[in-house]
Amino acid sequence: LGILVCEPATNPRLMAAVAEGAARAAKVGEDGCDEETAAEFAMCVLDSVMGNGAGIAWRASDYTRSACKNCGDGYDDLAWHRTICPAMGLLELNTGDEVRLANLTRQEFNGREGVLGEFNSAKQRWVVNMGGRDALFKACNNCGDGYDDLAWHRTICPAMGLLELNTGDEVRLANLTRQEFNGREGVLGEFNSAKQRWVVNMGGRDALFKAANLEKMPAKK
Repeated sequence: LGILVCEPATNPRLMAAVAEGAARAAKVGEDGCDEETAAEFAMCVLDSVMGNGAGIAWRASDYTRSACKNCGDGYDDLAWHRTICPAMGLLELNTGDEVRLANLTRQEFNGREGVLGEFNSAKQRWVVNMGGRDALFKACNNCGDGYDDLAWHRTICPAMGLLELNTGDEVRLANLTRQEFNGREGVLGEFNSAKQRWVVNMGGRDALFKAANLEKMPAKK
């Protein structure tokens, strides 16, 4: 049998991207390590996935990726980064911007105005100061992902169907393989990010469904 030998990677952009992800993972959580230990871990990952010597090549390289001033992630193309950055909404958001709350399920908050503080990477939310008090809000109030075009975002957002869905909406089940459930009606609860499903209350019982299996019912007059 032949032995496959991986040659060290020579693409500085690729090495920097892989190293950044590895170092970030090493620093996450209560057991996260310091910068130098994270860098050593990144070198080991590079050697493992891109060939022996890739880690040293990365450390010796002077290539640095641009870093998002909001979420902190590195990127090579700003336009692409904006499509996935959790700190960006329809328009690029920056600390100090004056903003107005919108699309919140608690209607009494919609329309309130405030000033953006720092983006909280751990919570994936913006700090908004309103009248001297801080609160956290998402750029997208359903899944939390950033986007530049709402129509495009709706096609990939796990919390949205063909129509925007929000907690409290009345919905009808559809397109399920178990035909006996299709046509049943219920009320949307919260979106479960971990399960990537909406909670639907039907007759006092909760169940989880994908946005693709929900039809938004017309508002009652």
